[in-house]
Amino acid sequence: MDKLTKIVFLLMALGCVLIFLLYFLFQKFEIGTAEKTDIVLNPNQKILAQIDNINISFQDVQYKINIEKVYGNVEVDAPLAFIMLVNDTFEELIAQKYGILPTNAEVISFINHYDSTTIAPEILKKIKSIFGADTASFYRLFITPKIINQKLRNYYWYTP
Repeated sequence: MDKLTKIVFLLMALGCVLIFLLYFLFQKFEIGTAEKTDIVLNPNQKILAQIDNINISFQDVQYKINIEKVYGNVEVDAPLAFIMLVNDTFEELIAQKYGILPTNAEVISFINHYDSTTIAPEILKKIKSIFGADTASFYRLFITPKIINQKLRNYYWYTP
């Protein structure tokens, strides 16, 4: 295993530990019970986290919750949506490290392909309606993570 691969695995392991810690950081437990109480993120706090040069905002969390609801994941709450966004951010940073971030042309090509070949156009329509006119967030939070995930899988599959 080369040095770069070891570093990537270490970063991924640290990411998992961080996600685990963040999840429990957002949990509130009453002493003597095992029941979780509701977590309320402060909507007045615009930026919830900054990882390297990437910000995760309260609005991003709301978008993620609504996307998951469209897919039928109605139990996704704010802390879990936040963790999902942190995962996407880690993947983006790894892609940035390897120089495989999607270009604007790739994003446009992907969305055009996605629009024309989706097997669930009603779901895509609902997801687009979540973002309304905020196409930058649609690309950043919905489209780009899909492209990055594919590119990372290809990178790890084809790179010795």
